[in-house]
Amino acid sequence: LPLVVPGVVIGIGTWAIWRGTPLDPFLNPITIIALVIAFRKLPYAFRGIHASTLQIPPEFEEVGLTLGASRIKTLFKIMLPALAPALVAGGLLAFIAAMTELSSTLVLSATKSAGSLTVGIFLALTDIRHGPTVASAIAMIIIVTCLIVSYLANLFAKKTIGGLRLF
Repeated sequence: LPLVVPGVVIGIGTWAIWRGTPLDPFLNPITIIALVIAFRKLPYAFRGIHASTLQIPPEFEEVGLTLGASRIKTLFKIMLPALAPALVAGGLLAFIAAMTELSSTLVLSATKSAGSLTVGIFLALTDIRHGPTVASAIAMIIIVTCLIVSYLANLFAKKTIGGLRLF
């Protein structure tokens, strides 16, 4: 659902639901923006994690249970280590998607100090004197950060085949 609903709609809906509460976007914008970005961008991580979960042979879990391990111990000793690279890669991909979020963040940014880097670009472009220069510098920060995080996500994603660590 978060991938289908536009960010502006989620931003306005969040603002309408939470205003007048301790998480009011005008009183506590950073917390509510973090929640909205997590809601909108976690599906990117879940898609990769779900695919890795399907690749882990069910026999691994069955062997752990047969040898007397509880379901919790099987989860922590077998499943999570096999999914660790996918969890890291999925989290990094969600981070990249969050770096480029503008619509819902722009709706919920009550002050200039609260918001994402993309909101900073938007606000910098409204400044006639230094706008394009500052916006370009912020955009370069986003681009370099996304390239580094994308490289790291690619490294973690390559370390698994069928949910198993290669090395």
